[in-house]
Amino acid sequence: MAPLRSVAAVACCVNFLLLLTSCAATLVAAGGGGSGACATAGGSETPACRGDSNADQVALLQSGLHVGRRQGRMGREQSSCAALTFTGDCLTVSVGIGTPAQYFDAIADTGSDDLVIPGCHCESCQESEPCFDKSKSSTASVADWGLKLSYGSGDIETRAATDIVSINAVTTVLEDGVMLIEDYQLDSFGPFDGLIGLGVPKNHPLVPQFLPTAGVQRFSLCYQKAGGALEMDVPELSTAMEQIGTLHWGLGLWGISAGSSEVPVFACGADAMTSEGQRTPCGAIPDSGTTYLMGPMSQILVMYASLCDAWERCAAMEGKTDAEKAANFKFMVSACNEWLEDDEGLEEIPSLFWRFGGSNETAQTIELTPWSYIAYLEGHVEGTHTTHQICYPMIGEYEYPTSTSGSIWIAGLPLFYQYKVYFDQTVPMKIGFSEEPCGGCQDGAAKTALLTEQAVPLGGGDGKNITGSPSRRTLAGGIRHATRRKIMTLSKTPRMPDFNISEPL
Repeated sequence: MAPLRSVAAVACCVNFLLLLTSCAATLVAAGGGGSGACATAGGSETPACRGDSNADQVALLQSGLHVGRRQGRMGREQSSCAALTFTGDCLTVSVGIGTPAQYFDAIADTGSDDLVIPGCHCESCQESEPCFDKSKSSTASVADWGLKLSYGSGDIETRAATDIVSINAVTTVLEDGVMLIEDYQLDSFGPFDGLIGLGVPKNHPLVPQFLPTAGVQRFSLCYQKAGGALEMDVPELSTAMEQIGTLHWGLGLWGISAGSSEVPVFACGADAMTSEGQRTPCGAIPDSGTTYLMGPMSQILVMYASLCDAWERCAAMEGKTDAEKAANFKFMVSACNEWLEDDEGLEEIPSLFWRFGGSNETAQTIELTPWSYIAYLEGHVEGTHTTHQICYPMIGEYEYPTSTSGSIWIAGLPLFYQYKVYFDQTVPMKIGFSEEPCGGCQDGAAKTALLTEQAVPLGGGDGKNITGSPSRRTLAGGIRHATRRKIMTLSKTPRMPDFNISEPL
């Protein structure tokens, strides 16, 4: 498991200002004693770790749910859809725990592994936080061990619990897999409902992961300003690429260009293959728990300069060096209220083209339009109570160098705002991108009406990308899918990634 990532993601939706680092996980006995010795080095537990009554209870729950889930799949052979809510900096999904179910709006996070929920016995949790009350669930049992996670800014202590967990129609028993927060001492923390980790399945996890335990082989995430969807049991995507990550969902990144897929790349090209044994120039982690696109500052500087060169309004400003052009780009974007009449006008800002590759030598170039990576930030006019909005590129610095995959980019919410992102947990595991509109979980006329609103007439432009398929700006028949056409509004402090950068991809 990856406790550094899984519990770091609780910072989402809570105005977490610090980038947490140096997290380590250790098994601790909840009340002293010797229960911590129940976990072996391989992550499994000896029979003495659990009483017979608890094992019988888990077996009974699993047996009942297995029959119910098998019957649920028979006759539908279709995905189970759970609505995603954009809260101003991250995506949440409703998770039910216990009998009767207690519901939590948990962060849907492909960059972490575990289900982490505040427990009602948490000593330092805020009164406004929802919490799981084990006494109100007839199927709950709590272990005598937990995980202590240490950060540079403080610690989080959890207790492992067993109970029924469900997301919409997908239900399973997580045996010692509901991590209840009992205490935390972090410098900056606020109320939250919890998180549900959707990270890459681990071979021998200490804490079971929800989707693999529930038997879900494939899932997808996408969202738009009006909402989004987590779809489980989705069909296989034929264009999906075999992932190259071992600890995280990851793909090779073979170049980034601005304005067109046919111009020279400004980062992650062949010249980035500098180490012996390096497999890819750069790597990328599709992380729904991170608000921005995050990468090394040296590449961000050139990215902004390249965007400025490809943007007529910015190129007309004085600027010779990359630093000057980058400053001009940020200034011109921030001043969008002076030249942007409506969301349609954002199209004059160039797109970013990302060339991804998998371990099976498959490749796909995707286009991130400005609607995906430019957002409104809300702020206050100094000295007044008046609020105002400025435009800001959803791009930030994150240094994650590796010897085998080069610099790692964290592809956050802009990726999920532009595409439906598929994750295939079968072997070999795959990642794919679909331009199918994100229609949420509406049925019938409601979904038809929503998709109709997402397609608006547009004339002109060939809009071809490197694969020969139409770009998102101009689709066949002169129709633009405007699923991501509305500019996002970030009303909270962006959620930052917190991976262990000493580990490989």
